[in-house]
This record gives sequence, structure tokens and C-alpha cells, in this order.
Amino acid sequence: GELVLQILKLPSFYPYVCYELYSFHLMTVIGQSWYMPEHFMLVRITHDHEARHTTGAPPVLEFKWRLLDPRYVDAKFKAYKACRAPVWFSPHAERNHMGNDGTNYELAFGEFFLAARYRWWSYYPDEWRELAELTESTIQEFESVLV
Repeated sequence: GELVLQILKLPSFYPYVCYELYSFHLMTVIGQSWYMPEHFMLVRITHDHEARHTTGAPPVLEFKWRLLDPRYVDAKFKAYKACRAPVWFSPHAERNHMGNDGTNYELAFGEFFLAARYRWWSYYPDEWRELAELTESTIQEFESVLV
């Protein structure tokens, strides 16, 4: 499949979480070639990087996945496309978005030849409010699907 969306949530003191959405067509079934509509698979990878510090155990990786309704994915992409997040924001904004603790977020669309990536700390730039809030609601929706 093709990676079409990736969200990273990287908190200081909790396991890291990566959500990846893949687009694929089911084309081969028992040696037969079939064309099927586009499908979307959501994958969550959790990396407990604190385990080594607290218990001495090696880091733990957990994988979960679910197929998503293409209508849901289409609506989600329409919401992201409607966001107006400038590629560059005020150079002075960086001074107000630094700290030791908190959560880093990354949002990426596409793969290989055409892609975009946004990254922010817990306190996102005002210009990215809509994008950050949509991403947080997307994380909550993904979590409810993966239960």
C-alpha cells in the first residue's frame, strides 16, 4: 500500500505513538486478478521508550490495525484540505513555543515524490490552530477505532 497520512505523537514521559494510514487496492485473490475499490488501513505503532529507564526492560513495540471506511477517509482528507495553515509563520513565534516537557506532534501527507510535513510542540503557532485541533481530533477518532 501507499502511505497517505502519518501522525506522530511524541510525549516527553509517555510512550510514543505513530498512526499511519495506507491506501491500497486488493488485486490478487487466490491467483486471480481482481480490481476492487480503494481500501484504507490504519496502523498504530506504540513505542514505550521509558520501559528501559523504569524497569530495565527493552523498549516495547505494539502494533494494531483496522480497515477504515473510504467515506470516512475522504471526509477526513476534505477537512485537512480545507485547513489554512501557512507553510511559514512569524519568525518571532518560535520564542513562545519552547520548553523541556510536553508533546511534539508531526503530521505528514503523501510519500516519496509528493509530500508535506508539519511539526509542532505542545503550544502550536496561532496560525496552525485549525490544523493542530483537527489533528488532535483525528487522533481521538483513530483511538476509538483501534479499541
